[in-house]
Amino acid sequence: MIKESKIRKTLAVLIAVVALLLTVTYLFAGDIHSTKEGGDWRDKETWVDGSVPVYEDNVVLEGKVVVSGKEFCDTLTVKIGGFLYVDAKGVLTCTVLIREEKDGKEGGIENNNIIKVGAYEIEREDKY
Repeated sequence: MIKESKIRKTLAVLIAVVALLLTVTYLFAGDIHSTKEGGDWRDKETWVDGSVPVYEDNVVLEGKVVVSGKEFCDTLTVKIGGFLYVDAKGVLTCTVLIREEKDGKEGGIENNNIIKVGAYEIEREDKY
């Protein structure tokens, strides 16, 4: 029969390992910048360092980036000169969406399906 103290120790170790894994994931979340040329979200050539963004990444668009599938990121920033285009089959989910504005210029967004920001959902054909 397994002793209660051994179960507690095992549980404590398991909790510590999970906490460590979550911390490491958070620490390695990075900023991913699009190229000025932009491209499809899933194409490595769209991104400066060749890494396609995942749910914990902060994404900065500096060119036109097209979302044509289900994509995720943490924070999305659309810089002046950048453009987010969500096509009819695209769904983008992020925690924060920032559109840079300065001197009457702003980052562009065209949504032809769904953009989910936190608890809010922006419906199709909304232009900003």
